[in-house]
Amino acid sequence: MQFEIGSHLEETELEQYSMGTLSEERLAAFEEHLLACCSCQDRLLEMETYVNAMRTASPKLRAARQPFWDGLFRLPRPVWLAASVMAMVASAVTLVWLVAPSTHPQIASVALQSSRGIEGLAATKAPAGRLLSLTADLTELPAFPSYRMQIVNAVGTPVWEGVAHSDGRSLTQITNRNLLRGQYYVRLYAPSGSLLREFSLGIE
Repeated sequence: MQFEIGSHLEETELEQYSMGTLSEERLAAFEEHLLACCSCQDRLLEMETYVNAMRTASPKLRAARQPFWDGLFRLPRPVWLAASVMAMVASAVTLVWLVAPSTHPQIASVALQSSRGIEGLAATKAPAGRLLSLTADLTELPAFPSYRMQIVNAVGTPVWEGVAHSDGRSLTQITNRNLLRGQYYVRLYAPSGSLLREFSLGIE
């Protein structure tokens, strides 16, 4: 499929997409640009890496700050306690820079296949730690201009979803999540919300 890249995505839109708050009216054009633009894929991955790193560090920082405020209103605490809090903040900032990717994210192309019985489980394989370009054949499915695609884990918990656009015969969608190793299922829904097809996906 060929896409017109056009101008790069705005920082606020990347943030809204990462948080799942981008408007439906803007979502289709946004994901179409993201599919074709390596630069915006890189910026989106950097933003999500930063957010995830700060979420991981935040509980530790809150726990470390509590004794400091207790010391202001109760008993004095040694100076090294304040220094340790500052060291944790510096470590968290350093962690963000260390984990941020320095190159364009690698995207693995995955052709989804319908599973049939026990032999079909995890018939489609994909590498862990990469964005995925998921392609699905629409043969024998009702024709719609777009479909909702969702990835769930082995117990049915959703881990990603997006809107994929069709060319009439197939559709392709890039995920913005790196999946861990394990068994997953990709579900394809009609715009009305009815489930049309399910594909098995093994992440190795």
